[in-house]
Amino acid sequence: KENNSATAEAANDSTEYSYEKTADGAGIVITKFTGTEATVTVPEQLDNLPVVELGESAFTGAPATTITLPKTVKKIGQSAFENTKITKFIMPDSVTEVGPDLFTDCNDLTEVHLSNGIADLTGEICASQSHIAKANIPANIKRMSSTFGFCHELTELEIPATITSIEFGAYTWDKHADPEVLVWTKEGTEYSAMDDPLDSQTFFMCSKLPEATKETLKKLGYKGEF
Repeated sequence: KENNSATAEAANDSTEYSYEKTADGAGIVITKFTGTEATVTVPEQLDNLPVVELGESAFTGAPATTITLPKTVKKIGQSAFENTKITKFIMPDSVTEVGPDLFTDCNDLTEVHLSNGIADLTGEICASQSHIAKANIPANIKRMSSTFGFCHELTELEIPATITSIEFGAYTWDKHADPEVLVWTKEGTEYSAMDDPLDSQTFFMCSKLPEATKETLKKLGYKGEF
């Protein structure tokens, strides 16, 4: 892969990025944001190629309070926005794949809108207790595991009426896998993580959700704790 650094125009200021081409050379992966701006608008193109991915930890520790992504982005890596100052995040519907821990230690973040293009949400969006109060389930979701497990302030959850069922599971240790690797395990199968059956922790600690929302989630197949 070819590594580069570039200066791209944000909303009002120039913003620095380190980036590389995708394996097929058809797009750009932003590997690190190095700017100091509070308001960041990620460019649609760098080197005349579309920005299609944010790499792992791409914005970790950035002082940004607002980050806007272009509709060219399809993938967001693990911990991409960890420990930033963002207060609200709207993910474009072009995104179809995200890693876990996206918003860990984003202590000012209270509202998240996830891409409706996502079908699989495996792993927590926060790996520590968060202050997210408002969020949504993507319209095209098929499978979820541990997604909102640490969102103890979650009080408003948008659930599209078009969703009729969701496959809930646990993102946990599996005795048949490498003990250092986290894997997907369906509900009802044998768990090995510290002898804890887990039973799907997708909304663990989300006790502040309205009772009507909890009932809707149960009807969709959720059997875990709130």
